[in-house]
Amino acid sequence: MPSYKKTDSAFKIRLASLPLKRGSLFTFKVAAQSVNVFVITLIYLLFFRILNIAFTQNIFLILFYALIVSFFCGSLAECLDCFRNKDAVIGSASILFFGGFIIMDIITPVLKERYKSAYILAEYNLVNIIILPLKTLALKSSAFEIAKSFLFLFVMSFVFYICGLCITESKKR
Repeated sequence: MPSYKKTDSAFKIRLASLPLKRGSLFTFKVAAQSVNVFVITLIYLLFFRILNIAFTQNIFLILFYALIVSFFCGSLAECLDCFRNKDAVIGSASILFFGGFIIMDIITPVLKERYKSAYILAEYNLVNIIILPLKTLALKSSAFEIAKSFLFLFVMSFVFYICGLCITESKKR
C-alpha cells in the first residue's frame, strides 16, 4: 500500500511499496513537481496578468505557457535531484542559472559591441528561454515567433526530462 508524506506544503508520493520501474517513479516525481509549479505559475499569471498587458484575449496561450514552464521546472528539478551529491549539484546549478545569467544580462550589452557571438548568449540563456514566450505574447508578435519560443522552451524541457530519465535508469539499486 502506498504511503503519502506531506513535505513543505507539497505532497510527495512515496511509491516504494509498489513494483514500479525507476523511470516510472521519475515520471511521477516530475508530474508532482510540475503540478505544483503549474498552480503557482497560473495563479501568478492570472492574478497579476503581467502588468495588465492584453492577455485576456490569449487565455489559452497563458495556460499553455504555464503548462510548458511547469514541465520545464519539474524536469529540471528532478534531473538535478538524480545526482548523488544533491546539495553541491543544486547549489552550483542555482549559482550558474541565477547568478551567471543575471551577470550575463549585465555584461552582454558590452560584449555585443565587440563580438557577434554574444547575441547567441543574450538570446538563449536560461532566463530568456523562460521569459521569451511571455515577451512574444506581450508584444503581440507573429504566430511564428510565438510558436518558435514555445517550441524552444518545450525542447529544453524535454532535454532535461530525458537527461534525468537516463540518469535514473542507469543508477544501481
